[in-house]
Amino acid sequence: MPQAPAAPPTASPAASKTFVGTAGGTDAFVAVVVDGSRALAYVCNGVPGSSPAAPTIQAWFNVPSDGTTVDASQPAGQLQLELTDSTMTGTLTLADGRAAPVTGSAVTGDAGLYRAAGGGAVAGWILATDADQRGGLSLDGGGTLGVPTLDVTQTTINFRNLSNVRIAKVGITPIPIP
Repeated sequence: MPQAPAAPPTASPAASKTFVGTAGGTDAFVAVVVDGSRALAYVCNGVPGSSPAAPTIQAWFNVPSDGTTVDASQPAGQLQLELTDSTMTGTLTLADGRAAPVTGSAVTGDAGLYRAAGGGAVAGWILATDADQRGGLSLDGGGTLGVPTLDVTQTTINFRNLSNVRIAKVGITPIPIP
């Protein structure tokens, strides 16, 4: 008796991948998380600490992506990236027209993109593999503030407009929209 043809394999959701790098000529870090259909990227030059200064470069980008390219624009600038299994390269064009080359690599472990939102504010942190950090706080009404140093063992934050708000590492599908 002939066997029925095998059912075609079903596509499984693409696993998310996180990249962290720098924007040359600036103090900014760039982090991007892709999942095969979307990309969430954060660019920031704020240095977290006990007396943090507000970032002068800070932008969130949330756009469709096939997982190999990111092309995102917003008033703070434009981010164009090419992604491989292990590297990130491209250009960050700031609102003032300056272009900065972006280079980075895929990361695992604690390194990556972290986010906390609540009380009319969104905080972001980029944690590099060497534990160096960039981050800032965006207020819904406009304006940015510095943030304390990210402690990956803490699950919540109490800072400015964020009161007992959960800190989440971005990297799960679906990617949260800021």
